[in-house]
Amino acid sequence: MKSPRATRFPLYRQNEIFARMGADIPDTTLVDWCGGAMKTLAPLIEKIESEIMASDLLHADDTPIRVLDRSRKDKGLGKGVKQGRIWTYVRDQRPWAGQDPPGAVYYFSPDRKGEHPRKHLARSSGILQADAYSGFKELYERRADGTAQFHEAACRVDGVVTEPRPSQTRTCGFPASGSSWSSFAQVRLH
Repeated sequence: MKSPRATRFPLYRQNEIFARMGADIPDTTLVDWCGGAMKTLAPLIEKIESEIMASDLLHADDTPIRVLDRSRKDKGLGKGVKQGRIWTYVRDQRPWAGQDPPGAVYYFSPDRKGEHPRKHLARSSGILQADAYSGFKELYERRADGTAQFHEAACRVDGVVTEPRPSQTRTCGFPASGSSWSSFAQVRLH
């Protein structure tokens, strides 16, 4: 179980390594071992997920990853590979003397459609710090009752809160050199 993360070898590569060593361990067995570990860890994973996603201040981002797809040999991004996304939601209020421990939740999606963050954040609300990806836009919009699911975090650069331009409805970033995190945190209320 440790090897995929410690060596960064996906299961199919581990299967090849075992085969070279004379150990014929089918990839389905390796997958079963991972599935068994996930089943054992499921209560802990669910507890962490519910605690993090219940935070009233979340940071969100996504990143592309390469995903094995054996039906696509010699196509696209490389030998049997397609692109997927990992969505990350982080709670870390230490810079503001928050009492909750930091943590992160990760979700996979096969593409970058806006439906994914909306689904992931469906039961969350508060302040969301995210990039200008249009998939987050609906989360900031006012509903019929005048409230919004999330308020966006805005940037403070050299003491000035950055106002989003029409083409850039959300902004985020890091405090300027010499600024403190407590003076950086600003919320743009719609």
